Amino acid sequence: MASGTDSQGNSGQAAIDRFAAMMIERMQQMKDTGWKQGWIGGASGYAGLPQNVGGRNYSGSNSFFLQMHTAAMNYQLPVYLTFKQAHNLKAHVLKGEKAFPGAPIMAAC
Repeated sequence: MASGTDSQGNSGQAAIDRFAAMMIERMQQMKDTGWKQGWIGGASGYAGLPQNVGGRNYSGSNSFFLQMHTAAMNYQLPVYLTFKQAHNLKAHVLKGEKAFPGAPIMAAC
């Protein structure tokens, strides 16, 4: 098995690669703008933790990863859902939408 992979195979490595790319991009953005505040939130951003459409907060690495994604995409609210949750709510998922590597989570914003 390749370094960085686990029982998920390529999915685990894809999640690690995506996380690393997000961290590098965010640090570059902070460097370019003379960073003086937190990584997420700010004057106009939502300071809450990422949660699913049912209101449950994500925890652990999922929470951190989704906070990074919320900041990178400039979402106003960090609310996410799975394809199944969208289906149950009779919501439509845009063609081409992708889940995060390693987790079947999509943005709801």
